[in-house]
Amino acid sequence: MASVKELKPESDAIYRLNIWFYKLTDPIWNPRRLLKEIPLKEGMTVLDYGCGPGRYTLPVAKLVGA
Repeated sequence: MASVKELKPESDAIYRLNIWFYKLTDPIWNPRRLLKEIPLKEGMTVLDYGCGPGRYTLPVAKLVGA
């Protein structure tokens, strides 16, 4: 059986660099724009399976509500 390389968590420095990159690129490539293509409605249940700073999670939460 092939061995699986152990995944290491992202370093704090890389995470901060990614946040800086997102702040720089979000005005150009806005994740909220993509959400308009998904028929989300208030009251829906949504699963966020990605790891990250909430670029999609927070806007989706506002769309579907509590």
